[in-house]
Amino acid sequence: MCGFNGLTKSDTQILTEMSATTAHRGPDATGFWYSAGLSLAHNRLAVIDLSPMANQPMHSPDGRYVLVYNGEIYNYRELREELKASWKFATEGDTEVLLAGYARWGKDVFAKVYGIFACAIHDKESGSVLLARDHLGVKPLYYGVKDGVLYFSSELGGVIQGTGLRTLRTDSLTLYTLLNYVPSPYTMVEGIMKLRPGYMLRYENGLTTVERFFTPSTPRSTTRDVHQLYGVIDRSVERQLVSDRELGVFLSGGIDSSVVLHHAAKHISSVRTFSVDFEVPAQEKEKFNTDAELARMTAAHFGATHTTFTLSMPQVRAHLHEALAALDEPIANPTSVSQYLLAKWVREKGVVVALGGDGGDELFGGYTRHKIARAAHYYKKLPRALQSAIAGVYPRAGKLSRSFGAPLHMQLLALKQDKYNDLFVTPLRCAVASEFFSSRYEELKDLELSDIDAFMRIDRESWLADESLARTDRTSMAFGVEARVPLLDQELVAYADSITGLSKYSLFSSKKFLKDTYREKLPAYLFAQPKRGWLSPGSKWLRDHEVEQYVRGILSSEFYSGLSPVIDWSEVAAMCDRHIQGGGYHIYPLWNILQLQVWAEKYKITTT
Repeated sequence: MCGFNGLTKSDTQILTEMSATTAHRGPDATGFWYSAGLSLAHNRLAVIDLSPMANQPMHSPDGRYVLVYNGEIYNYRELREELKASWKFATEGDTEVLLAGYARWGKDVFAKVYGIFACAIHDKESGSVLLARDHLGVKPLYYGVKDGVLYFSSELGGVIQGTGLRTLRTDSLTLYTLLNYVPSPYTMVEGIMKLRPGYMLRYENGLTTVERFFTPSTPRSTTRDVHQLYGVIDRSVERQLVSDRELGVFLSGGIDSSVVLHHAAKHISSVRTFSVDFEVPAQEKEKFNTDAELARMTAAHFGATHTTFTLSMPQVRAHLHEALAALDEPIANPTSVSQYLLAKWVREKGVVVALGGDGGDELFGGYTRHKIARAAHYYKKLPRALQSAIAGVYPRAGKLSRSFGAPLHMQLLALKQDKYNDLFVTPLRCAVASEFFSSRYEELKDLELSDIDAFMRIDRESWLADESLARTDRTSMAFGVEARVPLLDQELVAYADSITGLSKYSLFSSKKFLKDTYREKLPAYLFAQPKRGWLSPGSKWLRDHEVEQYVRGILSSEFYSGLSPVIDWSEVAAMCDRHIQGGGYHIYPLWNILQLQVWAEKYKITTT
């Protein structure tokens, strides 16, 4: 994993400043390359082939292509075998394989790789620059065009630094307020975009074109073959164990990361696992620390060397601001603090590569919202008279009558605008979010997806990429820890996408297909657990006196006034009072504005 920056002109000063913003992503080496029409920089985190020969920017032997790249190509050895007859390899790593693959196959190389990546490839012959982001958006890539120059970076801050663009995008503020993140292709800054997952951008002769290179298949099969799924996952995990640096597993205590550990333990002799628990009152240990105890038990079951990091209140007080600032773009989730400090601690223990269970819920139907969507699927098949009767007895059931598409998506995934309106000088136009999801569903109309499959597809192309994976990337890469996601391996995604959503889970059992596959492979106690998610006691943190004082200081124009034209700080203070005094539960809007304000001050964002 690494970071890279570039712009389509030669400018040493700007590129150096951009590179400095992403230096934490690659502490092992930094490289620069300049030509008359392009400047490239790379911050390297060395994971495979640690020699200087594998540093970037990397050039093809004939000098035609130059590559900067962030990620890992897990099938690079197989691709290398295909390419060795036409390419004399000088390194043992995956970077040169990606470069050789592009030289031979062009953009079709992206359909051949199994991995996570964002890259920029310059063709000196055509003068073009090609940007590409992996299939599901595990690795980030931002860009913006100003005065005819393309700027791009692994982080939003890099493009802000290069372009000087610092104006808040109003529509994105609405999306962030309702969703707690900003979905691709938008960012919080006018003029700066995120390249969508599975897309590539070509910049040539001052013109920018964007196209999709990865379109998931339409699910057709209803066959659940547990032996086939097991084999696909085994290959996916085995591929991602390749590393020349110390490797571990983030173990949450749930099914998904336990599946990853099960396979890792099959293929390597000694596995190190890591989890986090919290310093909380005894009566709250079950709520916040059960997963950590399950992780400890599961690690012992598989013979792993396990360590639990206990996150104390003094640590939260000492590191809260830096954890919030590390996110690069606003993502309002208190768990980011836990992830940030866990990554810091894991790196201090010498681990550079960590596998996690991200993606299992999205592929196999693991969230409560998936069950509700399924309930809505059945509810709509009932006679209207029976629907009305049920809604009369259970008013909440009436919400299941919402149309699939943007209306139901908003119902299940967007926060209620009335919880926020008072916090803004002018009420936000909440139709922006509905319009966004409507456009996403419109893109799928020709794929003939079922309502459940369309819902799951949009969910993973928005929330997974731009909230969950983005949060994991920023918190881990803040300390040069490469987070891998074997449950989002391309082979596994293709297999999961071939099976209908209705065949993966039921109203009463989330991830039923996945659980049935591992019922005899994992400890029985894991299957008796309710869905908890990775909770962090953010609400309790805000009620700590020192944290409260810090938060009150941030949530004011005295800390930073750039957002004062849109945020009513007196209303924010009043909401903070109610939360601290126990007069209401307002962790989500308060954390939302807290994260936004820290980010805005860091990059000096203004509304004009």
